[in-house]
Amino acid sequence: MTAHVGDFDLARFLLNSSSAHQTSRSIGLRGSIGYAAASEPSIHGEMLLEMFIGKRPTDGMFKESLNLHNYVKMNLPETVANAADPRLLQYGGEGATSINYRHPDHRHASSYEIQECLISLFGIGLACSQETPSERLDTSDILAKLLVVRNKFMETGGIHEQRSRIGIQS
Repeated sequence: MTAHVGDFDLARFLLNSSSAHQTSRSIGLRGSIGYAAASEPSIHGEMLLEMFIGKRPTDGMFKESLNLHNYVKMNLPETVANAADPRLLQYGGEGATSINYRHPDHRHASSYEIQECLISLFGIGLACSQETPSERLDTSDILAKLLVVRNKFMETGGIHEQRSRIGIQS
């Protein structure tokens, strides 16, 4: 059995309604719970890190003491662009398969704004994947922090315009 991001509905993180002022939210468990218990923030942290660095824990670069957690930690905050999946920092162009960030008023999010959001997301991922459970974020805190980052991202012009190219429907 293979877990996919879509199984956990984490892909919805970038989705936005047609109007930022007409958003309804429901807080609850979504997606499959067959892979991990909902109370396991460490799993969510690892998945968040994996999603935004574009590497798996089994990647050949992770040997000995280097793992996802340590890799991200050593790149924050100064070299966050080194840790992030390069596709997240590219802008769409001819033949681009990358994410294109653009606000409804056609203003593109700056590289700085995107990196600030990535720093926040990596911080959440690190806080969720601490070694000792007592040091990890509570699930409700994770959700609150993710919503803050998402809202900040949407305000800066970060709209995923290529939803249909990767199979995400709004």
